[in-house]
Amino acid sequence: MLSCNMKALRPYFILLLFCAPLFAHAQDDQAVNDSISDRDLLKTQPEFPGGYPAMYRWLRRKVHYPKQAFKNKIQGKVYVQFVVEKDGQIADVVVRRGCNPMLDAEAVRAIGKMPRWKPGRIDGTAVRVRFTIPVEFKINDRRPGED
Repeated sequence: MLSCNMKALRPYFILLLFCAPLFAHAQDDQAVNDSISDRDLLKTQPEFPGGYPAMYRWLRRKVHYPKQAFKNKIQGKVYVQFVVEKDGQIADVVVRRGCNPMLDAEAVRAIGKMPRWKPGRIDGTAVRVRFTIPVEFKINDRRPGED
């Protein structure tokens, strides 16, 4: 009885075999549209409003040294990775190389609050682009007024 059912389903299996590549191609197109582009391939790089100097000024104003880390004189660089989306939003913020959980968390918080960037473009089309930047936490041991 099972062999009779299989014979009846055979045309559907054949149809499925011919249609499967069409569905796979549609998924590949979607994957290309949602993939993250290599910065070297871009005609137009993503840009923080005002460029890199403005970005680092913004970070100096928005990054708050965690009180406990400052008290314990913990310092270092946190390398934060993020994606500039097609609309300029910042997404997928993660620590690539951290130095202390308190400093890592503050760097991720601040990067996640960045304003929209100008998106990167390939052939005039906005694309997602991954960045990694350092966020430095440094304690200045000199007191105000000392040279």
